Amino acid sequence: MPSADISHPDISISSDTNGPRPAKKIKITVSNGLEGYLSVKGHNKTRKSAKPKGKLALLPTLPLDILFEIFSHLLPIDILHLSRTTKALRRVLLHRSSTSIWRAALSNVEDLPECPEDLSEPQYANLAFSPHCHNCLTNNIRNVDWRLRVRYCLRCSKTCLVSDENFELPKTVVKCLAGTNWDNIPGDVYDAKAVLDIVEKINSLPTKDAQRQFVREKHTKKKKIIAHAIRCEDWEEDVADDRANQLDELRAARRKAIEEKLTGLGWGEEIAKMPKTHNHQTRHNRLILLDDLSVVRQPKALTDRIWKNIEKEMVVFMKKMKAYRLELEEKESLKKRRSTVSKIYDEYKKARPHLHSEIVPSAADLCSIPEIKAFIDNQSLDIAGFEDRFVGDLDHLIRRWRSTVIVGLVTKLRDERFGNREVLFQESEAKLSLAISVFVCSEGDYIHYSRLRDWDGPWPERKKRYEAIWYPQILHHRCTTLETIPWYEREEEPDLSTKLGDGFASAFKRKPWSSEKLIFDEKASRVVWKILMACGLNPYQTTAVQLDDLDPRIVCLKCTHGHTCDGERRVQVRTWRKTVAHCMMIHWGDPTVEYEKIADDNVAKARAEEQLYAEKNPKTTPAEPMWTCILCHDTPQETNRLSKSKVDQHLSKHHSIATGLEGRDYRHALDATHEEPPAIYMVPRATKDAPRS
Repeated sequence: MPSADISHPDISISSDTNGPRPAKKIKITVSNGLEGYLSVKGHNKTRKSAKPKGKLALLPTLPLDILFEIFSHLLPIDILHLSRTTKALRRVLLHRSSTSIWRAALSNVEDLPECPEDLSEPQYANLAFSPHCHNCLTNNIRNVDWRLRVRYCLRCSKTCLVSDENFELPKTVVKCLAGTNWDNIPGDVYDAKAVLDIVEKINSLPTKDAQRQFVREKHTKKKKIIAHAIRCEDWEEDVADDRANQLDELRAARRKAIEEKLTGLGWGEEIAKMPKTHNHQTRHNRLILLDDLSVVRQPKALTDRIWKNIEKEMVVFMKKMKAYRLELEEKESLKKRRSTVSKIYDEYKKARPHLHSEIVPSAADLCSIPEIKAFIDNQSLDIAGFEDRFVGDLDHLIRRWRSTVIVGLVTKLRDERFGNREVLFQESEAKLSLAISVFVCSEGDYIHYSRLRDWDGPWPERKKRYEAIWYPQILHHRCTTLETIPWYEREEEPDLSTKLGDGFASAFKRKPWSSEKLIFDEKASRVVWKILMACGLNPYQTTAVQLDDLDPRIVCLKCTHGHTCDGERRVQVRTWRKTVAHCMMIHWGDPTVEYEKIADDNVAKARAEEQLYAEKNPKTTPAEPMWTCILCHDTPQETNRLSKSKVDQHLSKHHSIATGLEGRDYRHALDATHEEPPAIYMVPRATKDAPRS
């Protein structure tokens, strides 16, 4: 097998009897040493060096038997280094008579497999212990390929190795050579020089029988090489594990010594409170632990001189760790104080059921009110005094907070389409309740649907739905009060002011109310305007709730190519909300589209046809969860989106409210979070004499 040539190019040691006669051997005695042995061979002329002699300068003068005894106690890497120091030592150590030295050195390595038959002891020691590339002699090459018997750097591996995926190697060659795997080369890898040698040898044999015999011999040798390589790989892994354990023990001893020094300086209590392992918080704050410090993790014993050099650095580190601990303790204390306020607020709401008829601040909102936040942050004040100080003013604070929310939404309304009609709006809340006040949420699908722990189906395609939001549903829209928990806080237990009910996914928490993601949709507002005009209603006075009560059926005249309901053709009718979604998706909110309200006597027929269509096509009109219980809002029992049947069960079980509530009573207890996907139904044609609005 190919291996690195460790012999000097100008020196060759041979036992060929046909060459020149060797010099006369001398008898080795105690008095004659290496210099006398070399002088007989004609190398007694030496140049005097101007450099001063080192401590081992007299080593060559020792007798050979003493040198051999000394060398036999060394490790293989030491013998390799000696053989590369001087020519004199090289000639001696690479001579066949020095085989016993190499064998003794190899035996000094614990559990090292024996030298294979196809390698000499110096070659085996060079392969196992000399960290240089066998092609370019680059140093510090730690990985040994025991199957190929080589060490190659990354650059040389690309030129000295061949892969069976890149080259079509003959089967006879593959059978003769042991293959291996390299990370940067796909397939089984072989040494290129060995492949060429095998090919040349097989081609040089005269007969097929001789070739087959050669392949059989090489295949047998290949099995031995692989078996020996497996043993060497296991030994190498054990050595690496042992070395890693030794380094860990040295690091642990150094850390213990440093902790003892710091304890003597008064940091013992702080050391006991320090985090021992990384968590999300330490990673987020980019905190360096004690074990991660470069001066601590060095595998060296701690001396007085080393401690004197690192003492200031360690004291600065301990001060930073103390500041981090105090920050966490303050954060945990504030969390407990907010939880206490949340409990008091929950009892306050239970004693006042009338609060559930309108939007009220969540516990997160309450804790963010300036007066209450200042009280919570001031840890010198007893949190038990919160009830006596603020409960009497909570009604006022809730009304003030609600007004702030309403005003924030009204500021999003833009009235360019209708001109300056501010005089028609008497109050801010009246503006929001109008049907023409249409909002949409700019939050992504992930936020809307991943909050549903029970959501089994695929997310509705964006192009097939339009989710408009009207008042009062907009006040309870999920994106206004929920947010994703940052990754560095997901290991922590949230306080009660931000904790959600079991119906929500664990990756979300409560946040103070925010209209950041809500956008006023001017196009949809124009569509509603046109629908109201078709129904003969005043856009500045008609609210979304009133339009729901009227429940008209609308025809899109653009889809009928301008034909009105004349009783001569079938038309497609929709509810007013689905008409808005239809225009926004199909006609892109075209303001020129006109609409017509069908006759009142045909509305009942349209509803019956819709019900029949839904019964015949249940899969095309899935009932998505769209209801939530206001009575449970901001409590641990809060539910996520529910279907109407589950809402009825929830009301009966948790609130002792009879099922089957309809109309406004139903909306007082429940709140629709979003509309169902739009659906189109075919209804009977309108009668010719039916009046049109």
